[in-house]
Amino acid sequence: MDERSPKRRIPKGIRQKPAGFASEVFSQLALWTAANLAGLVTALMISRRPFFRKVAAQMGRKPSRATKPSSQQSLAILSEAILGSSKTNIANVFGAPRGAVLEGEQTGGPDTGFLKANVWYYPLPRQGPLAMAIRFDEGFARRVEFFKPPGKTLKLG
Repeated sequence: MDERSPKRRIPKGIRQKPAGFASEVFSQLALWTAANLAGLVTALMISRRPFFRKVAAQMGRKPSRATKPSSQQSLAILSEAILGSSKTNIANVFGAPRGAVLEGEQTGGPDTGFLKANVWYYPLPRQGPLAMAIRFDEGFARRVEFFKPPGKTLKLG
C-alpha cells in the first residue's frame, strides 16, 4: 500500500463549505460562549445577593428598597430627563410627535417637517387623558409641560 491516503471525492449534491466558514463558526462559538458566561455570572451574582447586602450593611450602606414612583413623581422624572435633550434624541426615544407648532414666518412650503417646529406634543395614554408639550429653544428642550383636558386637574410634586 501507498503511504499516502487516497483523495476523497465529494459526492455530487453536497455543497462545499464557503471560504470563511471556519472563522464564522469561531465567531459564533465565541459569541455563544460569552453569552453563556454572562448568564452564569448573572446567576452567580443573584445567588450571592444576601452576601453582598451583608457586606454593604457592614460598610454602612443602607439597603435600598426600590419602590415604584407615584404618577406625579414619574412625570417629574420624565421632565428632568427631557430637559436639555436635542430634538433628534427626543424623536429617537418617543418617535415623531403627534402634533407640532411652528412659530413665526416659515419658508419652504407646508411640509417643512416636525424637526423645524418649536413645540412638540405627545399623548401619554398610561397616565389617563394626559398630554406632554415640549418647547425647544435652538434645538434643545427648554420647557416641559403636562396637561389634561378641561375640567381635569393635574398635580405635580
